[in-house]
Amino acid sequence: MENPLELSDHELNRIVEEKYSVPVRPGYIKIENHILPKKYLEFKKAIDDLEVSDTDVFVTGFPRSGTTWLSEMVWLILHDLDYENAKKHLFERLPLLDTCFLFDQRNVPHIELPDIVTNTIERFKNKPSPRSLRTHLPFQLLPKEIQYGEKKPKIIYIARNPLDVCVSYYHHSSNLYFTGDMDEFCKLFLSGRVNDGPYFKHVLTYWKLRNQPHVLFLKYEDIKRDMGKAIQNIATFLGKKISDEEKVALQKHLSFDSMKNNAAVNNKNFDEIIKLFKMPSPIVPFIRSGKVGGYKEELPHYYIDIFQKWVEKNLEGTGLTF
Repeated sequence: MENPLELSDHELNRIVEEKYSVPVRPGYIKIENHILPKKYLEFKKAIDDLEVSDTDVFVTGFPRSGTTWLSEMVWLILHDLDYENAKKHLFERLPLLDTCFLFDQRNVPHIELPDIVTNTIERFKNKPSPRSLRTHLPFQLLPKEIQYGEKKPKIIYIARNPLDVCVSYYHHSSNLYFTGDMDEFCKLFLSGRVNDGPYFKHVLTYWKLRNQPHVLFLKYEDIKRDMGKAIQNIATFLGKKISDEEKVALQKHLSFDSMKNNAAVNNKNFDEIIKLFKMPSPIVPFIRSGKVGGYKEELPHYYIDIFQKWVEKNLEGTGLTF
């Protein structure tokens, strides 16, 4: 088998062009050494110039690292466990900035995306304080006020074992804009050619900021291991008090089964839109498995050793482990 870490640009470009480009996502650009859809360029200035407040909260992470789960947790803690308003879709309560440039409707006029997907910048601007926003953007592409340190909103970042991320990202992408197999997706992931990649450049940039008082760096695996502790850490970080009884209730709300059956977070109302994309693979639920180490059941065995050596090399000397 050819080493996926040594593939030529020609071969990687072929996979991107033939398997990772579809009408709703016609291509990619590299900016600040990260891969993003071409449509991002149309929103770059608006994102760069977005006015930010120190009272804002940004939930960030590489795609498929648990940002939806974390966002539900953060929103409820920030809003004093308002379960009634939490029945509104998470995209309404805590917009995902990136959706404004993830899909290009101009090539698929039969698909009409809702305003909560296409108009995220304005929706965030009009939110009452404390505002919260979710994004998969690398730190280098956050609003300039954050990059330059002019404003210091609270940033909560979640990182996850890249082997689990890759498997989850493959299934998610197959719903929307990837027509290849897992082997081909692994090649793109390892080479940093997936959307928002390279993975380690994304994660380690935020990791280096972890000691700043306005940044909280979390790991998916730690939250799964002790959710009560994670809830307390987030509450303290946000300046909120939460009782033991409230923590128990919140943990129940955030359990995998609860999240999977919660239409406000599992994006079931987007299934009909996904069907219009006419992808060849069956629709995979947005919240699919959530297991720690689930890659062992799905990742091709010959890739596990390659991934583990890749992880070890990239994390050497950083202090970050998975």
